[in-house]
Amino acid sequence: MTANLSDIPEPLRLAHEISGVNSKILAGGRQKCGCFGCGKIFDSGEIDLAIYTEPSAVQCPYCLMDALLPESAGFPITPEFLAEMHDVYFSVV
Repeated sequence: MTANLSDIPEPLRLAHEISGVNSKILAGGRQKCGCFGCGKIFDSGEIDLAIYTEPSAVQCPYCLMDALLPESAGFPITPEFLAEMHDVYFSVV
């Protein structure tokens, strides 16, 4: 894991911030999503948004982590980007 927040590249920091308030973005319609917790890529239609009553972090329907990125947030929803995010935020070195 990166030792210092300032060592994390800005795009990864911004993506992490978005994952914490993604329910409002996801309410805008169906789109591709990716989880940087488990690496799964899926359609937002697989998420039951009705359980999220306030702007919050929507959980991945596969691993239940709040590490979900919607495509409309502007980040690449690719295995490579999700792996990079996972390495920075979940890997212990």
